[in-house]
Amino acid sequence: MSNVIFYFSGTGDSYSIAKGIQKKIGDTILAPLLKAKDYKVAEYNIVGFIFPVYYVHVPQIALSAINDISLRKGQQVFAIAAYGGSWGYALQDIREALSGKEVILQEYKIRTPGNYILEYGALPKTYQEYILKKAEKQINKISGFILEVKKTGYIKPNLIARIFHSRSNKQRSLFGEIGSKFYAKEQCVHCYQCVKLCPTKNITISNGNLIWGNKCAQCMACIQWCPQNAVSHPLMKKDRRHYTNPNVVVNQSGEFE
Repeated sequence: MSNVIFYFSGTGDSYSIAKGIQKKIGDTILAPLLKAKDYKVAEYNIVGFIFPVYYVHVPQIALSAINDISLRKGQQVFAIAAYGGSWGYALQDIREALSGKEVILQEYKIRTPGNYILEYGALPKTYQEYILKKAEKQINKISGFILEVKKTGYIKPNLIARIFHSRSNKQRSLFGEIGSKFYAKEQCVHCYQCVKLCPTKNITISNGNLIWGNKCAQCMACIQWCPQNAVSHPLMKKDRRHYTNPNVVVNQSGEFE
């Protein structure tokens, strides 16, 4: 019986971690978390969930997908939170989502380069490389723990997350409104890569123009992966550096490779 890792990723970091774990534990397929309903998840030996942390929580769209997955009693499940600033309440979110499913849950966190471009630009390349190198070492270590079915303790919210929790909740409630204000600049070449990448199908095409609705998950895929840097936002300052994981590319279908 093989294993499956479901990932949710905007800039490619969670996908890159998933690829690293896949290589180490073997006999494993990767699949987008939002397509988990297409799989008989309870039949797999090991099930993994890898996701980013948005304002100290699991993205709601990802958490909803996990909630809807059927798992068998005693199934081995691991969760990895890819975080830039704080892992926050992300692993607590997962525990609560899986609390009634009686699985063997392993909890992990891996730091990745922060990339919420509406608030700050990408870190310098050398610092990105440093963080990703440390992440690679963690991937190797975590893979061993997964194969050993090593017990892990609860990963609790850190102090930063607890201090800013009320602010983060307010900000998350504004995701849809904030997301509706993205726009395409004149250098847009109408490749529509942003449309293909959007996990909530929030970007539509009207008379050749791109329109952002109010279902944005704030994954930043549209703005970070645009090959022309043509996607922008009123909160986006001109000189902010973009970021995508250097080990990941997007194919013509809008899928990570």
